[in-house]
Amino acid sequence: MLLDKPLGDGDVISIKLSNGDEVIGKLIGGIESTVVTISKPLLMTLVANHDKPAIQMVPFFMLGADRDGKFPINTNHIMCLTKSDPAAAKNYIQVTTGLTIPGASTIQKLAT
Repeated sequence: MLLDKPLGDGDVISIKLSNGDEVIGKLIGGIESTVVTISKPLLMTLVANHDKPAIQMVPFFMLGADRDGKFPINTNHIMCLTKSDPAAAKNYIQVTTGLTIPGASTIQKLAT
């Protein structure tokens, strides 16, 4: 049986809140007993894109918050917490930093 590496500082995580919202953000520190702290949180919403469902990332706080600050979330409001899907994490990094992470095929092309 393979064991997953524990979540740690800098990991991109997805959190399902008790109100149904799904938040993606970068973990700061570790997971404490009463609080999980993330930075640059985004709310993931499902939208229709040419009659196909698509995921859109929007600010967790629309107004009045430093979006680059630290956001502690009380564990009483968390239903589930996991490391984000690699595709979602890649999209999150692109949205929050403006950097595009090349795929494996692009890296292979550059190496040859």
